[in-house]
This record gives sequence, C-alpha cells and structure tokens, in this order.
Amino acid sequence: MSARRRLIVNADGFGFTHGNNRGVFDTLPAGFVTSVSVNANFPATGAVRELASRFPHAGIGIHFNLCVGRPVLDPSRVPSLVNADGEFWYLAFPARAMTGRIDPREAEAELAAQAARLADLGVRPTHWDSHRGDHGYPPFLWAAVRVARRLGIPGMRTHRFHTFWRSGWPPARAAARYAKAPQRAVSHAWRAGVAAVGRLAGFRMADRCVVLDPDSGDRPERFETWMAVLDGLPEGVTEAWCHPGYPDDELRRWSGLVESRAEQVAALSDPRLVEHARRVGVELITFRDL
Repeated sequence: MSARRRLIVNADGFGFTHGNNRGVFDTLPAGFVTSVSVNANFPATGAVRELASRFPHAGIGIHFNLCVGRPVLDPSRVPSLVNADGEFWYLAFPARAMTGRIDPREAEAELAAQAARLADLGVRPTHWDSHRGDHGYPPFLWAAVRVARRLGIPGMRTHRFHTFWRSGWPPARAAARYAKAPQRAVSHAWRAGVAAVGRLAGFRMADRCVVLDPDSGDRPERFETWMAVLDGLPEGVTEAWCHPGYPDDELRRWSGLVESRAEQVAALSDPRLVEHARRVGVELITFRDL
C-alpha cells in the first residue's frame, strides 16, 4: 500500500437525468470531484460528449444499470430484465436476481449495449461501477466482469467498505454498529467478497471505499463532512462516491435520493475543499492514476 494519502471522489449518475447533469457540470470546475460515472440507458446520456470536452482531466466511467429505467436493447431481447411495461424491475431486481429469474446472458447483452452506447459517444471508460451497487448480485456481477474485461475497462469500484467517523475508523465502534445491525455485517462481508472477485479479475481498485455513518450526522451534503473525511483519511487510495444534481421529475420518479443532491452540489463545489486537501497532504486522483 502506498504511504501517500490519495482520494478519488466520484460523482455517480451522470446521464440519469438532465438535473443530475447540471449538478455535475456545476461541481466539476472546483476540482474536488475528480471522476464521474455515467448511466448509459437514459436520454440525458448524450451530454457526456460535452462533459468529456469541457473536463478532459476528469475520469469518466460507466455506471452499469439493470434496475432503473428502460434498457438500451429492445425489451423483447431481454425479457427477464424487464416488466410488462418494458422497464427494468427497479426495487424488485435484487429478489429476482437472487432467485434465478434474471438470465445472465441477457444481463451481459444489455451491459455490452450500454458500453457500446458510451463508445459511440466517444467515451472509453476509466472504470466501472453500478447503479445502487447492484452488481453485488451474482448474475449482474459475472456479466459486468465479462463485459468490462472484454472491453479492457481498467478500473472497478471497490466495495471494501470502511465506515467513516470523525475520529477515524475505530474497530470497537464498527463492532458495536455491526452488533446493532447484523445484516449490515453480512452485507459488508458480501461486498468485500465482490471486491476480491474484482481484484482476481485484474481490475485496478482503491484500497477502500468510504461509507458515511448514517447515525453520526456526517452526510455528503455537508461541507464539514468532506473536510473531516480529508482530515481522517488513512494512507493508500480511498474512493468516495457522491450524487450532485438538481431535482427534476425524472429523478423523483426513479430515485429516493432527491432533495439532498442540490446541497451536495453546493458542498462539493466549495473551493476550500481542494485547498484543504492540499494543506493536509491528500492527493486528488482519478482511476487513471491507479
């Protein structure tokens, strides 16, 4: 592990809605957010050409998606992935994935089509991750790994989670939190296994991914949270994700994370974050630098 402290701050969901796009465009100039993941199956995805042109130093990855919106492929070609309206199963996706009702061949075909759409828009992804982290479910995971390896996408989001508290990542507090919610311990262990699969497949990843403690008041829409993350960052490479955007009708239809996105734009575009990163010796990087 490198002795340096390095941080990738990735904005998820560009292309998801036009409001999300505007939020990312407003956030990137400050320089704290260094990386973006793109939903390829929504109409607003076309703005990625402008994104790449205006911010050539930003990493641009693909936010693989099998749960929200309509597929890139004709729904008749991926019947296990869609409901009667030709839309992805949304909140029902995890249960269907874990009970064998998602055809892995259809999942792979759709993910390949999403990657092809980004390629048609001139994007060669620096990394891949997924909407809601649903690539943790086996048919999604194996399909995404195959597509990303075939296309030579070098980086992958790690799901080796480390929960952030202002005092760091103390093991005693983590143990108490897991005892209070055992399902969280199972989920994090499963996700660590997903990260191990990614490393075995040859993807470059951060050493850990920040998860903010929901019980502490440290939230991504608070400027003070990001200042504290910079102060408490351990050595090596850490990834943190965020969701800057402006609420619109499309977002309200498809997401439970709505109103706080505009507050994230304000927090993440504050120039004091980059200044503080420099002051405390944190290097802001992209997946290209791994």
